[in-house]
Amino acid sequence: MINKMALRLLPSEAKEFIETANRLNIEVELLNKEDSQKYIEKVLNSFKPFRVTGHLGIGDNSISISLDENEFSYSENLDQESGYVFFEQYNSEGKTTVIKIVDVRKLGEIITDSFGMEYFLSNEKMDYLIAVNWYVVEISGNAKEKFNLKK
Repeated sequence: MINKMALRLLPSEAKEFIETANRLNIEVELLNKEDSQKYIEKVLNSFKPFRVTGHLGIGDNSISISLDENEFSYSENLDQESGYVFFEQYNSEGKTTVIKIVDVRKLGEIITDSFGMEYFLSNEKMDYLIAVNWYVVEISGNAKEKFNLKK
């Protein structure tokens, strides 16, 4: 459980994500600012998404799947491992906020019970990046093979 004082300082998307996970008893952890910043920088440098503010997007070397059909279920196709969620990079809070979801396959449950949000998702190995925006789910790296039949 993340303390309420720490929640007040987070971007609204992160606050909603954590509060929803807590309500659903889905285990999440908030990385400290230094680790969050390092993680985000490493992922963004590896995948070089073309859009990190506004409607998030990866672009090159990604596949797209329908948001309408997959928004709440795509995470069930991922391996059973931790996932790391981060948001738009337009302000200092966004650049230093990463939420670890202990079982990434439960991400859809959190999103189903939250207001709509755009976010990036990767794993501890940082071998994939997923961008979810208002229109599409973009997938790059090692996770692409899990979705080739669901374009």
